[in-house]
Amino acid sequence: MKTLGVPGASMALIEGGTVVYEGGLGVRKLGDPTPVDEHTLFMVAANTKGMTTLLLARLVDEHRLNCDEPVTQAYPGFRLGSADTTSRVEIRNLICACTGMPRQDFEWLFQFKSYTPESTFTLLSHMLPTSRFGEVFQYSNLMASAAGYIGAHLYDPAPELGAAYDKAMKDQIFGPLGMTESTFDMERAQHGNFASPHGDDIDQHPAERRVAVHGAHRPDRSARGGHTEVPPV
Repeated sequence: MKTLGVPGASMALIEGGTVVYEGGLGVRKLGDPTPVDEHTLFMVAANTKGMTTLLLARLVDEHRLNCDEPVTQAYPGFRLGSADTTSRVEIRNLICACTGMPRQDFEWLFQFKSYTPESTFTLLSHMLPTSRFGEVFQYSNLMASAAGYIGAHLYDPAPELGAAYDKAMKDQIFGPLGMTESTFDMERAQHGNFASPHGDDIDQHPAERRVAVHGAHRPDRSARGGHTEVPPV
């Protein structure tokens, strides 16, 4: 923490399935003595992808989907700009970063205020692969976002995709792990016990950062929008 200028961190140490330590080090914000503890919320950004993958695994265990079934079978509304690539994508491929689909984040960065979770599928429907299927690894937020929303829809098809994802994560991941304070609600996350974002300023000194841009994560929060505390179990 000292070397990198990190003001605060939470951690849990688990041995043999038993929590032997959970707590925090440092402070929530530079210049403020309020300490970090095991309940402090941190924005976990792209680490959300791991939780979305866990959601899919839980649904596989419950026989709600299969890893090797075509995505178009599980969610008929899924399509990419390439019909050939669309036909080859299985559920497992949504989070493998190996389909040939590129990152392509500019639409999200500049137009997120008008986007909804459903926009993930609209954007994907116009995207073309930039490499052959399985040829290289290419980071893709939109494919991971689609994974979360498809899983959530299969879990509960009634709500809109965002609400379905929030519910699925609460029921399948946060609830069983005892993570009662974790949330995908940006407004809720920035009140109470939360850590402010920090990064190096122009002089390479640690400084607090504005959080306004993080509202951009709301439409595709299944890929990069979680706020979590240390899981107690």
